[in-house]
Amino acid sequence: MFLHLHCHSHYSFLRGVAPPEEIVTAAVEQKMPAVALTDTNGLYAAVPFYQAAKAAGVKPIVGVTLDVEWPQKHRETPRSARNDGSRPSVPMVLLARDMEGYGNLCQLVTMRHLGTTELANSKESGEDDGQPLPVHRGVAEGADRDRAGLRHAVLVHTFYEYLASSWSRGPVRRFAQDRGQDPARLWAAADLVLVATAPQLDPSAGVAPRALPANACYTGPVVRVPDPPPGPPTDGIPRVLVSLSTIHYPGQTGVLQAILDALADLPVTGVVTTGPAVDPGQLSAPGNCELHRYVPHNDVLPGVSLVIGHGGHATTMRALAWGRPLLIIPMHPMLDQPMIGQAVSEAGAGETLPTTASPARIREAAVRLLADGPHRAAAWRLGDSIRAADGVATAATRLQELLSPAYQQ
Repeated sequence: MFLHLHCHSHYSFLRGVAPPEEIVTAAVEQKMPAVALTDTNGLYAAVPFYQAAKAAGVKPIVGVTLDVEWPQKHRETPRSARNDGSRPSVPMVLLARDMEGYGNLCQLVTMRHLGTTELANSKESGEDDGQPLPVHRGVAEGADRDRAGLRHAVLVHTFYEYLASSWSRGPVRRFAQDRGQDPARLWAAADLVLVATAPQLDPSAGVAPRALPANACYTGPVVRVPDPPPGPPTDGIPRVLVSLSTIHYPGQTGVLQAILDALADLPVTGVVTTGPAVDPGQLSAPGNCELHRYVPHNDVLPGVSLVIGHGGHATTMRALAWGRPLLIIPMHPMLDQPMIGQAVSEAGAGETLPTTASPARIREAAVRLLADGPHRAAAWRLGDSIRAADGVATAATRLQELLSPAYQQ
């Protein structure tokens, strides 16, 4: 039996062209029970690859191809070595056997990008029972970073309130601490923390604001939207964009079907994107809805009157930047989705329903939000402020300031 154990996706510049999902599809077509993804010097596609493979019934093997510098003391250079005119490097293919192996790959990739080849050398520097010092711990303490003259910035792409309360005190932090890492200490030690959200929605900046640390600042959501964007169409049949998470959550297929059933009897056109999380073949779509694996939201939102989502930060901020109201159905109670849904509802720019909502209840909410009313004005005001913040330019400016000689002095 032949298995591909050295595949590159389009995340490997000039070495791969296929999305990770297509690699999985090819493995299914060739009746391979397993396939490995080994992108060059990065694990960027590991999550979508893993999700697509699990959904297809193929065993995902996560790996990486590291370009390792070939020591000059060796007289002979392997034939597999690459030479860019400076120092030759050898591509080393590494596969993770389990979660511990995946953690080791993360450390090695980080070390490669930091330009260091050393972990811990003694008990004093953090080695424990022969295990290497986690790279994140070294970064948190700033030793490796300062020696290399590097600045450390953290991008927070959700509400700071969620990060500082639920996330940093919940199971994710405990999971990280079990592996010798502490996210809270990482953020506290960073030179700069960019909170890429709308402060008027973040509970941290609300009635009883949580003071941001001295190293943190709001930039606004990092989205690109015309200013001002076109308003929703006023003639013809309204369009509704339905986009739940690209990560599969329990019950997600059922919620999508309930939304489709709710839209079936309405004079609307539904544009439904499932992503890799749900197979469109598992859904029964009415005649007024079209199913897609993927559609760029910026291509659809100009003609949309309502967005139905799960409260994911990226989709929510993009919809609001276009001035569109939202119907939010959070898919996971422990993530930021309920907090985001509540914030949008309290701002008057949408409504929130539970995953148990019936098609009739979803239909009633959609009818209210498709009609004219204060929710449209609220969504448009939020869009004005998000676009005015220009999160892309603001974040870039702060990063440039971080690298300036004046800051480093």
